[in-house]
Amino acid sequence: MFVVIISITPWICAFIAYVVYKRCKKPRYKGTFDCIETSPVCQKYFGSFQVLFLKDLKLVWHRKDQRIETKCPIIITCFTMSRLSDDVTAALEGLEVAGNSLMLVVLQNCLQGRKPSRMATMKTISDTRINAVVNVLVWEGEAYSCEINKMAACDIKTFLFSKT
Repeated sequence: MFVVIISITPWICAFIAYVVYKRCKKPRYKGTFDCIETSPVCQKYFGSFQVLFLKDLKLVWHRKDQRIETKCPIIITCFTMSRLSDDVTAALEGLEVAGNSLMLVVLQNCLQGRKPSRMATMKTISDTRINAVVNVLVWEGEAYSCEINKMAACDIKTFLFSKT
């Protein structure tokens, strides 16, 4: 009896140590995340933002008309060209996702050093499927370093890694 307890004890200790390690370790998703482009320029513009701020993030791009089967959070990109609310509504129309946490990334043209004339917020988005909204500023197809983009990168990381 004593011999059996001694031989099992290291395994129990190892198991307890593993459980404690897993619970204390900061969770980090090591796979890829799904991203939906709602217009042809979204992947290019968000890609330039990703190079600057989200280098370690791996994205799988989907078209708006593709159905996505995943339980992970999803990023939806939308480029605004005219009226913010109309562009967002058009981008989300016909989108087939269910049961996922959705973040809307609104890509806007804005000259570096200027404040954008309009910003998307949860109050301006009427679609109840959207759980979070961020704004990303680009100029001539390229994202640039500014406080709004730095905050967007932080919000995107928080959203993705807290939902996995």
